[in-house]
Amino acid sequence: MPYSSTGLEEGLYPGVTATTNVSEYTRSVNLNEAKLSGFEHSAQSDFFFLPAPFNNMGMVANVTFIDSETPKVVNGQNVQVNGQVVQSQIYGMSDLNHNVTLYYETEKWGARISSNYRSDYLIDTGGFNATQYIDAAAFYQITPRIRLSLDAVNLSDEREEQTNSFNNGFGRTGATRLWNYTTSGRTIFLAANLQF
Repeated sequence: MPYSSTGLEEGLYPGVTATTNVSEYTRSVNLNEAKLSGFEHSAQSDFFFLPAPFNNMGMVANVTFIDSETPKVVNGQNVQVNGQVVQSQIYGMSDLNHNVTLYYETEKWGARISSNYRSDYLIDTGGFNATQYIDAAAFYQITPRIRLSLDAVNLSDEREEQTNSFNNGFGRTGATRLWNYTTSGRTIFLAANLQF
């Protein structure tokens, strides 16, 4: 295809003119028409109403529910079964996401633990399984100028599992199977902050 049909300005690349043949070209395009609806709720509160020492506790939480729908596309064409366009979730969108953090904090020390959940979601011919990460953090103020902190990431040693399945082009998909998984393991950081 000639460079002029890519829609890009001339002169972006040295030596490329409007008549230069481009053998490979990709660019982002919008999806077909899609429907997206959802609900999100968040809350945050210190537990000041509890008796001491529990009045130093608190919680931050949010939850998101998403319902998405768009025509399923294979090789640039809408997939149809019996003349009806097959609908699919919008790629990369989970139906459910939620985060919860419980904390305890004083001027001298504090600690918190967090949970982050994401339900499974689709990508192209596969998807990712649900994940739930558990993280924790703590600090101790030794003096007004010296503070120790500890951060623990992925305490649950969660792994990302990517799946795929075949599509016969007529709206039927085969068995979902594990394609790849990635794990970062547990990570712990210890730090000392000094103010001068």
